[in-house]
Amino acid sequence: MRIGNIEIPRGAVLAPMAGVTCVPFRRLCIELGAALTVTEMISADALLRSAVRHRERIEKAPGERILAGQILARSPEQFAGAAGVIVEMGADIVDLNFGCPSRKVIKTGGGAAFAKDPDRIAASVRAVVRAVDVPVTVKLRAGWKKGDATAPEAARIAEREGASAVFIHGRYRDQVHSGPVDLEVIKSVKQSVSVPVVGNGGIRELEDAGRMLSETGCDMIMIGQGAMTNPWIFSAVQSALSPGGSRMQKVTDPERISTVRKMFDYYIEWAGEKRACLEIRKYASWLVRGVPGAAEFRRNLGRVTSQAVLVEMLDGLSGSG
Repeated sequence: MRIGNIEIPRGAVLAPMAGVTCVPFRRLCIELGAALTVTEMISADALLRSAVRHRERIEKAPGERILAGQILARSPEQFAGAAGVIVEMGADIVDLNFGCPSRKVIKTGGGAAFAKDPDRIAASVRAVVRAVDVPVTVKLRAGWKKGDATAPEAARIAEREGASAVFIHGRYRDQVHSGPVDLEVIKSVKQSVSVPVVGNGGIRELEDAGRMLSETGCDMIMIGQGAMTNPWIFSAVQSALSPGGSRMQKVTDPERISTVRKMFDYYIEWAGEKRACLEIRKYASWLVRGVPGAAEFRRNLGRVTSQAVLVEMLDGLSGSG
């Protein structure tokens, strides 16, 4: 698949997730076979104020050949200004967030609020395409509420204004992140535009990925929450799409434990031990899912104040089964 002049290898895309797709997690998913990763949502407001935590989101992870940065903004001017900044910082693709369902975001007119205003989508895509010389993509939701699928029209508008690809989450804004995914809307988006369409929503296992590809005809799939507990799904998709590809093998308990160690090492390298100890806790909790003793391990994650403490806890976990 090509996004503008950029060739994307076979596989699946890691979705942008606030508080999740930091540099260490993107690095891990790339190693596990993600074809493309997208940064955490970057607030145009914060970025243009030079907020450190938002600027660090656009850092390229080791092994990240293509850096796709997602921007959240309220206006065409904000989108264009922030796009210029992240391209200067090294972004190869600029993704515009027209789909975030958060009430806080919608209240300010950002994210999924754009579903109710196609003219703002048109103006925003047009402004960013004029402002930067890299491919511009859009992230959409199926629509504002069930029964009102605005995504096909929004996709046509985005393509007309110069967008190079469409990422479409098949849930409506009022569903937030749960409930059935409307594959028919994704299929309709694919049939509405000639640029690549990437389907997103509800993919947790290889079977979910196969269903989305076969029932919608989308060019690729994007995996969000499913990657938090199962980042190995990327290698499974990559394998399944290859000639003679095989089904996903069960991830062993030692693999899960060693992946927590690796993620912690990456976090220390990126942000230092003190911050790593705080922020590794959620990833460790997700990654040990299903391992004997995982419930007790999770209860004790608040004790992690150094690398030595986490290593000791992981050693205990590996010996508990």
